[in-house]
Amino acid sequence: MAARAEDLFDFRTPDYVSIFRARIERLNKIRSDKSLLSALKVHYSLNPADFINDWGITADPRLASKGLPTVIPFVLFPKQREFIGWLMERWQNGEPGIVVKARDVGASWIAMALGCTLCLFRKNFMFGVGSAKEDKLDRSGDPDTLFYKARQFVMHLPKEFRGSWDVQKHALYMRL
Repeated sequence: MAARAEDLFDFRTPDYVSIFRARIERLNKIRSDKSLLSALKVHYSLNPADFINDWGITADPRLASKGLPTVIPFVLFPKQREFIGWLMERWQNGEPGIVVKARDVGASWIAMALGCTLCLFRKNFMFGVGSAKEDKLDRSGDPDTLFYKARQFVMHLPKEFRGSWDVQKHALYMRL
């Protein structure tokens, strides 16, 4: 089996172009063989980390100062995959969990991407988020808020996965 661009990714000198190229190639295959989409949806329903890694994005306005794009593919590193597995275990076992995190490790992005992914692939799934301050949840256009992250994640998915979702219709204040 050939190595995927994500498997060869160098986080110290990121090559986002190769990741986007690989995604375009995958998308072209899906569009030329409709049976692939059904199989992928089943796979992603059981393996949400793969969906996030294969199609998700993250955004960081600070990257502009380094000459990098501010919207980049979400290429998960091993600890992030572990975190997704841990969150899934908590949910499946009905157990609470507290995340003690450092800044800039992607925990908020992962939580929102995972919630969105589960909503896309699990019937009747809903998730809620909370914060000590309402303005950390949703403030128009603020990339530090949780709903901004969720909207960006869904908005940048190929139409094959987001369907008729429209940010203007389906992403009202504190709802998605």
